[in-house]
Amino acid sequence: MNLYQISLALVVLFNFFLAIFVLSRNVKARVNRAFCLYSSFLTAWGTGMLALSLVPEGQKEIALWCVPILHLGLVFLPSSFFHFVLAITKDENKFNRRVCRLAYLFSVFFLISDRLGLFVLTSDVTFVFGSYRIVRGPSAPFFNLFFLFLGPYGTYLLYRASQAVTSPLEKNRYKYLFSGMVVSLFFAMTNIVRVMGVKVSPLGHIGILFLNFMTALAIVRYRLMDINIIIRPGLVYTTLTAFVTTLWLSGGFFFETLLDFQTLFARIMTIIIIVFLFNIIRERIQLMVDKIFYREKYELFHLQEKVTSEIAAGYDPDILVPSVLKEIEAALHPRFISAMLLSSDRRCYFARYLIGEGEKQAILPADDPLVKWLVREKREIFSEEPEENPEFNGFRKGVKEGFEKIMAKLVVPLIYGYELTGIFNLGKKKGEGYYTYNEIAFLNTIAKELALTLENTRLYADLKERTAELEKANAAKSDFLNVVSHELKTPLTVILSQVGLFKQEVFGKISEKQTESLKKIEDKGFKLRSLVADILNMSRLESGKVYDLKIKEVRIERIFEEIVESFKLLADNRGIKIEIDLSSEIPPILSDPGKIKNILSKLLDNAVKFTPSGGIIIIGAKEADKDVEFFVSDTGIGIREEDQKRIFERFFQVDASSTRKYGGTGLGLTVASELVKAMGGKIWVESRLREGSKFIFTIPTK
Repeated sequence: MNLYQISLALVVLFNFFLAIFVLSRNVKARVNRAFCLYSSFLTAWGTGMLALSLVPEGQKEIALWCVPILHLGLVFLPSSFFHFVLAITKDENKFNRRVCRLAYLFSVFFLISDRLGLFVLTSDVTFVFGSYRIVRGPSAPFFNLFFLFLGPYGTYLLYRASQAVTSPLEKNRYKYLFSGMVVSLFFAMTNIVRVMGVKVSPLGHIGILFLNFMTALAIVRYRLMDINIIIRPGLVYTTLTAFVTTLWLSGGFFFETLLDFQTLFARIMTIIIIVFLFNIIRERIQLMVDKIFYREKYELFHLQEKVTSEIAAGYDPDILVPSVLKEIEAALHPRFISAMLLSSDRRCYFARYLIGEGEKQAILPADDPLVKWLVREKREIFSEEPEENPEFNGFRKGVKEGFEKIMAKLVVPLIYGYELTGIFNLGKKKGEGYYTYNEIAFLNTIAKELALTLENTRLYADLKERTAELEKANAAKSDFLNVVSHELKTPLTVILSQVGLFKQEVFGKISEKQTESLKKIEDKGFKLRSLVADILNMSRLESGKVYDLKIKEVRIERIFEEIVESFKLLADNRGIKIEIDLSSEIPPILSDPGKIKNILSKLLDNAVKFTPSGGIIIIGAKEADKDVEFFVSDTGIGIREEDQKRIFERFFQVDASSTRKYGGTGLGLTVASELVKAMGGKIWVESRLREGSKFIFTIPTK
C-alpha cells in the first residue's frame, strides 16, 4: 500500500470507530445522531475511494463496481455536514432548516439520477498514478456548486455561533471544530479542481482526517457533544512509545546502511546517539500527552480528593477556608481568589478570606442582581457572559456592575439547599490562560462540599451556643425552684405545727366548726407540702444530688408496714382497703431504704388518688433472679394503652381534666421513675381501662 491508500484507510477506520463511539454514548441526542450520519457517509466515501485505489490495473469492471459506494457517501456529504452543523450549533432558524431539508432532497436527486444515467456524476474511471481514479461526468460541476454552497455556508454558521457564545468552554469547543472544518474544506478543494481537469493530487481525505482528529480532541478536552471521556495515560504512552521505538529502530538501520559503518566502535557510537535522541523525543511525547490528556484531569481529580477530604475533616472555617483557597490558587493560578461569605445579619456578602491581589473590602448586598442571578441559576458565571448572552436581559447592567464591584473574572456559587451561603470570586488567570471545563467542574465540586461543611459548622456553633444558653437557663430555673421550695417549706412547717397545736387545744378549747376549718387547712397544707417536695425532688434529680445512695440493710416487711400505716387514715376516709402481699419471706437486702419508701409512697399515693370508694389496693414484693420485684396494684380507673408509654413523663396526666378532678402536678410518677433508674432498676405499668392498674419496679439486691 502506498501513502495515499494508507491515509484513505485511516479515514475509513477513524470515521467508523468515532461514529460508533459517539452514538454509543448517547443515541437519543440529536447532535450525536447527526454526527453519526455524517461520519457514516464519510466512511462510505472513504471505503469507495480506498476500494477503487486497490483494484489492480486491467480490472476496470471491478473498479466500476466501487463507484456506487463512493457516490453514496459523496452525494450525501454536503447535506449531512450541514445537518451536523445545525445540530451542534442548536440553530433553530427556519430558513436554515429548510435549506437542510432541500439539501437532502438534492442529494437523493443526484444519487437516483446518477444510477439511472440521467445526470451522471462519473462518466468513467482511469488508471493513473498507480491506481484507478474517477473521471467527472456531466453533472459534476452542478454537484461541485452544491458542495461549494453548503460547505462554506455551514462553516460560516459555525463561526457565527462561536462568536455568539461567551463561555470559554464553548468557545474552545467551536474553535477546534471550526479550525478542523476550515482545513478540511481547503483540502476538499483539491478534489473538486482535480475533477474539473486541473492536475493536482486529491487531498480531501487528508483534510477529513484532520477534521476527525480535531473533533476527537474537542471531545476529549472540552466535552464536545456532552461526551466526557478519560483517556488513560498508560494506553497513550504505550502506543506513542511503540511508535517512537519503531522510528528509532528504523533510524538505526537507516543510518547504518546510509553511512556504511563497518567498525564496532562506530556502531556503538551510533546506538548511543540514537538512544540519547530517543529519550529526548520520548520525554517530549510524554509531556505532550500529560498536557493534553492527563495533567488537567487527573491532577485536578487527585487535588479534588485531597481538598474534599480536608473539607470533611475541617471544623474551623478560619483554618479550613484559607487552606482550600491556597490549594485552588496553586492549581488554577488566578491573580486572586476570595471566599465571600454571608454576613451574620444576612444583609450582604463580604470577602472574609482573600489570597492574591483582590479587593479585601469588596462587598455585595444580598439584593444585588449578581447575587440574585447566582441564586436563580445556581451555576458559575464569567464576566463576559452578561455582555452578549440574551439570558441576562433585565439583569445585564446590574450583573456587570456586580462583577466590577468585586473585580471578578469568574464567580462560583456556594449553595446549600436553596440559600447562597457564599461566593468563590476568582480574578483573571496569570498570563493569558483561561479557565477550562475541568477547572470549572473542579471549582463547582469544591464549592458544593465547602458550602455543606460551612453550613454544618454554623449549625453546630448555633446549636452549641443555644445548648449553653439552655443549660444556663435550666440551671437558673433549678436554683429558682430550690430557693422558692425552701422558702415555701419553712412557713408551711410553721403553719402545720400551729394547726396541730390548735387541734390539741393547747391555746384553749375550740368549737366543732373551728375543728372542721382547721382540718381543711391541715389537708391543704399537706397537699402543698407534697407539691413542694415533688418540686424539690425534680430539682435534685436535674442537679444530680438525688443519685447519692445511702446503702444499708433494708427489711421489706417493715417498710411495707410503715407505708401502709402512713396511708391508712387517708384510705379509710375514702373507703379504700389497702392489703400487703408477701407470698414468701424476703431476706433483708442492701439498698437505700429511704428511696424505696419514697418510690412506694409515690405509687401508693397515685393508687389512692385514682381508686374510687370500695376499691382495693395491694402492695407487695417477690424475689426475681438477682432483683426484688415490688408492685402496687389497684382497682381504679385504669390507663389507656396509648397513654401508658407517656405515664412517666413530667407533668403528664391521662386527660386534661385529671389535674382539676384528682389534683396533683403530674410529677409523682416521674420522680418515682427517676429514683428507680438511679438505683439501677426498671419500672413499668400494666393496666386496663376501668379495670385498674399495676405499677411494677425492680431493685437490685446488691
